[in-house]
Amino acid sequence: MYLIVGFDPGTSVGIGIINFNCEVIDLFSAKNMGINEVVAHIIKFGTVAIVASDVDHIPYSLYKVATALNAKIFIP
Repeated sequence: MYLIVGFDPGTSVGIGIINFNCEVIDLFSAKNMGINEVVAHIIKFGTVAIVASDVDHIPYSLYKVATALNAKIFIP
């Protein structure tokens, strides 16, 4: 299943995952999660096509997650 991931980095990480039918697959947040933990959580649900952010610059951690998942980055 191909997925779109919304990723909000920071001390508390926020992750939202939907499929291409706009069905919510997962909503998750946690404190002090590393990049590897974020990637491990996301790949349980399928193949990520897009990692999206809600800011107009690409945070370094979003770049790292998208690169690890071999996904495209979307910013507004």
